[in-house]
Amino acid sequence: MVFELLKDIKVETKALKQREEGDFLIAMSEDMKISYLNSMAKDVYSRLNGIKTIADIFNELLNEYDVAENVLKTDLISLIRDLQWQFLIRLKRI
Repeated sequence: MVFELLKDIKVETKALKQREEGDFLIAMSEDMKISYLNSMAKDVYSRLNGIKTIADIFNELLNEYDVAENVLKTDLISLIRDLQWQFLIRLKRI
């Protein structure tokens, strides 16, 4: 599973600018594109500090939300990929 391959990677944000707008987070990437993150994506994005691994973030979310582990793993990896493709995060191997 992809989660097992990525769980020990640390993630840091790299948006040029970001602003909270109610339940949403508006972020500008290095290539000046604007992304709108919903409340769940905003919650995950706020945890990406370059110190926590994907597994750390997964465990925090699992304790906070009522969700099945396999669903959370799939959704978290999907969001990490989307944020990476939007140039809003950087992955760092330990």
